[in-house]
Amino acid sequence: MCCKFFSGKIILVSFALFFSFSSLSQCPDNQIIKDSILHLSNNRQLQSSQKLHLLYLLKKKSEDCNLAKDSVYARLLSKIGVYEFIVAKNYDSAIKLTLQAVHINISGTKDCSEKNAIDQYFNLGLYFTKLMFYSKALVYHDSAIVIAQKYSDTKSDILDSKLEKSNIFYLLGDFEKSIEESTKGIAQSLENKDSSHYISFLYQRTRSFLLANNFKKAESDAQLIINTEKYMDIPFEYAGALKTMGLICEEKKDTANAILFFKQSIKQIIQIQKYEQVVSDYIDFGNFYLNSLGNYAEARACYFKAINYAQKDKNIFGLAAAYTNLGEVSFSEQHYNEAGNYYTKALQILKLFHQKNILENPPASFFDLIGNKDLVTVLLVNKGKLLLQLFKETKDNKFLNACLQTSMVTDSVITQTRHEQSGEQSKLYWRNKTREFFTNAMEACYLANDTKNAFFFMEKSRAVLLNDKLNELGANAHLSASDAQQEQNFQIKIIVEQQKLNDLAIDTKAYKEQQLKLFAAKDDFEHFTQSLGKKYPAYYEYKYADRVPALADLQERLATNHQSFAHYFMNDTVMYILSITPGNAKIARLSKNDFDFAQVNNFLQYCSNKSFLNTHYKSFAALSNSLYKSLFQRLQLPKGRVVICSDNFLIPFEALCSDMDGTQFLIYNYNFSYVYSATYLMKDFKTYPANGNFIGFAPVSFQTYLDVASLTQSETALKKSADNYSNSLLLTNEAATKKSFIQKIAGYSVVNVFSHASADSTYAEPRIYMQDSIIKLSDLQLLNKPATRLVVLSACQTNVGKNATGEGIYSLARGFASAGIPSVAATLWNADEDMIYEVSATFHEYLAQGISKDSALQKAKIDFINKHKGSEKLLPYYWANMILIGNTAPLELSADSNLWWLICGVALLLIAVFIQSGNESKTKQNNK
Repeated sequence: MCCKFFSGKIILVSFALFFSFSSLSQCPDNQIIKDSILHLSNNRQLQSSQKLHLLYLLKKKSEDCNLAKDSVYARLLSKIGVYEFIVAKNYDSAIKLTLQAVHINISGTKDCSEKNAIDQYFNLGLYFTKLMFYSKALVYHDSAIVIAQKYSDTKSDILDSKLEKSNIFYLLGDFEKSIEESTKGIAQSLENKDSSHYISFLYQRTRSFLLANNFKKAESDAQLIINTEKYMDIPFEYAGALKTMGLICEEKKDTANAILFFKQSIKQIIQIQKYEQVVSDYIDFGNFYLNSLGNYAEARACYFKAINYAQKDKNIFGLAAAYTNLGEVSFSEQHYNEAGNYYTKALQILKLFHQKNILENPPASFFDLIGNKDLVTVLLVNKGKLLLQLFKETKDNKFLNACLQTSMVTDSVITQTRHEQSGEQSKLYWRNKTREFFTNAMEACYLANDTKNAFFFMEKSRAVLLNDKLNELGANAHLSASDAQQEQNFQIKIIVEQQKLNDLAIDTKAYKEQQLKLFAAKDDFEHFTQSLGKKYPAYYEYKYADRVPALADLQERLATNHQSFAHYFMNDTVMYILSITPGNAKIARLSKNDFDFAQVNNFLQYCSNKSFLNTHYKSFAALSNSLYKSLFQRLQLPKGRVVICSDNFLIPFEALCSDMDGTQFLIYNYNFSYVYSATYLMKDFKTYPANGNFIGFAPVSFQTYLDVASLTQSETALKKSADNYSNSLLLTNEAATKKSFIQKIAGYSVVNVFSHASADSTYAEPRIYMQDSIIKLSDLQLLNKPATRLVVLSACQTNVGKNATGEGIYSLARGFASAGIPSVAATLWNADEDMIYEVSATFHEYLAQGISKDSALQKAKIDFINKHKGSEKLLPYYWANMILIGNTAPLELSADSNLWWLICGVALLLIAVFIQSGNESKTKQNNK
């Protein structure tokens, strides 16, 4: 009874207090206002709407009495903002009021509290997260952290904002960055002995690992949470860990345990009434039934339960996701009209669409304000797939046209998603996830015989991250010298910390400590690049330039260079080929019956194994001819120069045979070059002044710990190549160090390396050997403003590495390309030493004569073949290994300085002779 009476007394006092403020002339002081705010906040009897009304009365009284705009007034504004956001859903008012509070508290004036601004910045971060303006939310959480770091008693506030940042990166699909933030938060929570934050960060990292397809680490973190549940009250995180285990069991095809974990998770989360999470869990459970078991009835039941809870929670994104997935069920059951209705319903829920016609699309700009790009992408991809199927069913072009239009809108959303992510692994995850979309878009283009859009989608699916990197290099031209240097210093720091991490064993204390140092270096760089965007608007404009060249632009370039272009796009079941000449473009489609991808791997195995190729040459010839027919003959390209843009495979097309006997290799009629994309080919690489024409590296022998054999002939071979150029520099033996390589190659037009290299298809970094050390792929990012136009990598496997969907092979050759070097000649397998020296020398001889790079390499290979007729060296193993990637234009070399001195000397001599002759003539005239 006493407690009830006391609570009632507080209510009466509060009402009386506010009534007096609004009706009497007497003005309160700040302490009364402060106490009143506290009373209202703690009062459980008043409804939130009543509290909001009373807070506004208090604000009016404060302003009528001209009370100071101090920290108390800021607190009042901030509190009103909270209720405006939660109760009235007046988001704009909530943000404006909170910003006013922040400006008061950070003004530095008397009776204002910078420390109070921490909570207000945090609230702004929450508001913008709810509105899905994630970039702004991150800025406000960073501001909260910066201020909180000044005080000793705000460690918990720092962790609050870091946890929100981790969640934002998760929502953006930047799982790599979310994992980094969570890992830092875990370390700091342990340091602070803060078990609550520790569990929250662990849960966040668990689900980020899961969506990044790192199931082993996701399971490890989830198990930690489940074990901790025995000692702590963590129902939300425990439920999340159970669902994670369910998803991992799904991945392992452990159906029984997956169902058990899903049901336990949902039961737990319903008990604590976290309905937003209930919606998510039922959707994931439905996805399990749909995708893993093909059980449409159970999937539907789960999605309808998700709809029920989403309506209860007023969760529009959960509602839209459930309807989207119901559409997927209907599509799988071939109920296409029903599927269309569900997709339309989802668009309407997101307020992106008002019509009921599945053929219509909102403008791409409408999607800019939707933060949940994952949901939007899935919805649009599904809609495009449905429209494509409706065309196949009806042959009505209106569905095909709508599919192409939907594909364009989808591509815009995917592009924006990529720009919102910072981690390369996250971007690669999205490249894999969107592969189905590009496959459907290519199918629509093929059916419409639309070569212009086929070219567009091929380019948008190809080497996007490489082009982003090159855009970044171009953007640097807009920076001041000091800022450009500072940016490079940050990048160097990240590379150094990454390489230190790579040398440590995972799950050791040293690894975890080094990991935090790497994350800190990345954070510093991220904050620096954000400042560049404000300081140099043109920097970001260029950095995020995303223009794909038009098909007509490429054809114009091909006409100028007398070239043709072959563009390939492939997935597990189909390949599309776009053949482009200056006057024509055609699209072809190969099904699994027409082309078996295993043939590509078999072909490379033949080419790279000398003895196997020799003993099974007949089989090789048949395979080579089969690939020729499927991949090249159907394109009907004219003989001459051809640019190949392959997709997820790289073979030497010059080793394909037009006959069954293996004698008519394409190298005799075609000179091939290779590119990562047409966008890359047409990129305007900035030209920096060179110190010389040629620089060569030949370590010859290596430090013992590197455990590689000496290359005794490499120094002689290097000198032979260098003899073709004036103004050259040779670094051999002890002079061929890692330091000299990184410091010097950027100053020369042509670089040639005679050394060892190693690479494989795992995540291990490709590397090339210098005399004292190794140069890793990541080291190539240290090259600054290269004048280099061509790098010749006369070593083994310099074009080998991990293959990333749509991005190509992460090889040493690609590393030089991403450093801004337009052309690289590199090898596809272990090189024969004699062959590589001989072909390289002839290649340089032709290059120095001003012949185009692709023609020079073709001529060098044919010379090698003609020289060794009748011998084993006619096998493609010897001559097909090295290929040219990138720009094919002739080299622009500086003239020999000695030659210029000679010309000047001769000119001066002639002038002297002329003057002397004139004087003698005058003397003769005078004598007469």
